Amino acid sequence: MTDDAQRRIEYELFLRKFVLVAPPNEVMRHVTQSIEPLNVSAGAIVFEKGEAPRNMYFIVEGEVELAGDDATFKFGRGDVVGVIDAGARRPHLRTARATTAARLMVLPFADWLDALEDHPEFSSRVRRSVASALHSDRLGLGEDGGFPIPGPDDELGLLADSVLARLLTLRENDAFATASVQALTELAEKAHTVHAEQGQLVFPPGSAADKILVVLSGEVRAEHRIAPALSARFGRNQLVLEGAAFGEQLGEYAVTAVKDSSIIVIHQTDIDDVTEDHFDLFTSILRATTLERERIRVHLSRSPSTLPLRLPRV
Repeated sequence: MTDDAQRRIEYELFLRKFVLVAPPNEVMRHVTQSIEPLNVSAGAIVFEKGEAPRNMYFIVEGEVELAGDDATFKFGRGDVVGVIDAGARRPHLRTARATTAARLMVLPFADWLDALEDHPEFSSRVRRSVASALHSDRLGLGEDGGFPIPGPDDELGLLADSVLARLLTLRENDAFATASVQALTELAEKAHTVHAEQGQLVFPPGSAADKILVVLSGEVRAEHRIAPALSARFGRNQLVLEGAAFGEQLGEYAVTAVKDSSIIVIHQTDIDDVTEDHFDLFTSILRATTLERERIRVHLSRSPSTLPLRLPRV
């Protein structure tokens, strides 16, 4: 096998590992032009805490440790480091150091985003794969999924059925916080509001796989009635299942109104349509889901795996 062929196989493995779905050939061609190899010795610093994140680093061989004030993580062959800070658009929170001699492949995060923006169908699959991974994380956090307890319900009064109410509610949610007003306005116009009385089964299992639900007012309960069991409540301004909502996992749940509630219903295809014209919607969702996965990992690193966790809202 030629060196070029070997390199292409490694690049494809890199992409498959990172996005959990097979990239189309056009994305492969786009990205392989940007990937560069990097060999480091044991003890070498890959990137330092406080630096601006520019790259994602795929570990082909060796081990890399991420150490910060909150937690320390170890990564090995097949793992990717640097992507959390890049996706969250913040300086590196931890220093990455090779604990053994390591062979890495480096991909500029901006080039990865360019590839996603140029291929909307692929970016949709990436969004859904990240949501699926988050859902698996949540199922491992105990019967309440570690979701935060709903806060007080602020009534919106006469605005409850308006596009403006939906826009304001979406704007307050972490997943949509950095999306443009234009993107959220289009999303609010495509969405609709469902009203439910206390105790009403709003969405039986199998009926919400293509939907994203945001609580406008009131409170709902989402129940995963097959093993592993999960039951969690969501209140005003909360996205039902949080980042896991951006896949099809909600279809596995029964959603019931705990009290009289109004729920914003967004179809997955609406997210796809708006993202095609406003890629900032995708990067906003990516930022929120990236931070959510990080919170879960930090909590798991500090807590016994047998204890249920309540992750804080941020």
